[in-house]
Amino acid sequence: MSSSARRRVPRRLPLELLPSLHQALSLASVHPEDLGFGPDLDAVARRAAERARVLSWGDGAIVEIADEDGIVHRAKVGHGAARRGPTMPDHPWRALIGSAPQVCGDTEADPRVDPEVCRRLGTRSVVVVALRNGDVPLGAIAVTSSQPHAFAEAHATVLQLLADQVTAAAIGAQVIAGLRDTA
Repeated sequence: MSSSARRRVPRRLPLELLPSLHQALSLASVHPEDLGFGPDLDAVARRAAERARVLSWGDGAIVEIADEDGIVHRAKVGHGAARRGPTMPDHPWRALIGSAPQVCGDTEADPRVDPEVCRRLGTRSVVVVALRNGDVPLGAIAVTSSQPHAFAEAHATVLQLLADQVTAAAIGAQVIAGLRDTA
């Protein structure tokens, strides 16, 4: 048997689970005002979380955006996306946040996440993209699913496009807030 015949063929997601052309094009039609381009980072995070969940077909989404004072603005929609609190000091998938989008196909088998916390949340797969301005991290978008292997690289690519728009909206919100403070 040749070495090419022994290669493991990656599992392909059914076509209906991949982002459709309509979803990808709907992302291109997002305007800054759709994300709440203004001084309210909570509104930007909320609209971004709603959009991320819809675009990825996830069960839940959470968006975190840090402002220049270090205050983190969060929004959660759907199920399986944890809010920080006294019983959960950090997200079980925090290790996934990096410079490149990350897909966790199965939280039961991925050492980057806390499987026990993911079980409590009903999360079996996660896709995470960072919000970055150059090398400066501003936050993250995480989308969860109760199904293992619910996300593909195509989902991560679509969410990265959204993350770029959210980053621009967050920077704009901070500039507007700064201008209001000096007025």
